[in-house]
Amino acid sequence: MQITSYSVYAQGILRQGSVAAVHSVYRNTINLWIGETVLSLQPAGIPLSPLSLATDLSADQFALLDVAPGDAANFRDEEIILAKWRFAKSGGQIWDSALTSIPALAPSGAKRCMCKLQEGIAALAYKGGFADIALPTAEGWRASPAACRAMEQLLSVRHFAAEKRWQEAARSAAGLIGLGEGLTPSGDDFLCGMAAGLLMRRQKGQAREFLACLQEEILNAAERTNQISASFLRSACAGHFSPAVLAVAEGCSHSKLIDAFSRIGHSSGLDTLNGILFSLML
Repeated sequence: MQITSYSVYAQGILRQGSVAAVHSVYRNTINLWIGETVLSLQPAGIPLSPLSLATDLSADQFALLDVAPGDAANFRDEEIILAKWRFAKSGGQIWDSALTSIPALAPSGAKRCMCKLQEGIAALAYKGGFADIALPTAEGWRASPAACRAMEQLLSVRHFAAEKRWQEAARSAAGLIGLGEGLTPSGDDFLCGMAAGLLMRRQKGQAREFLACLQEEILNAAERTNQISASFLRSACAGHFSPAVLAVAEGCSHSKLIDAFSRIGHSSGLDTLNGILFSLML
């Protein structure tokens, strides 16, 4: 069996440790716990993330891997050994997950990106999550208790950001950690998007300052969410994102944006888009 692709971010984690354990098992994912981070072994065709270790197995073949939480995993130079299964690493494609590898958005590019994101969010609003919480109007907004709390936090973020009180703005944003339902709560997905949006505008000094404060606050409060979601937050703070997010920064088409983000979780794609848009609109 073969590991077909993994990110630069995952490569760095694999180099840091040689022993891990199975954290959890889902239908299309085996999460491996190494250090303070989760890496996700996945079948072919599943949308990639910075934590992904994509394999050449079909979903049906992947489902036959009889592993359980607590099983040992060993990372070696050429392979990953998981129970009785061996996955060759040599020959796997290593893709660049660093958003800093893509040029920052100029003001005109940011405007075009915001329009595209608004259209994409409107098309995906049926997916749930925080729906269109980041749009200028609250029309059609799904006022769940979690979304109401999110709106309160984001109003505080806007208030402090308008006064350039970046640490307080970041602390208010970090109040979203763990907020909402799902394996990766909507608040966490939104924050990953916020970090991405600020990185896209990093040529602007204020965006860089806010991002530094946001990264600090997220890392200090990551334990408030589950370990899998915390791993995504840490990767975002390190500047590493999914190919879907990288495609936004590269100026992908509207149809590609909708297709890519509609495949990410139940509402994770939508919530991430909302977070990107929120940052670009500050």
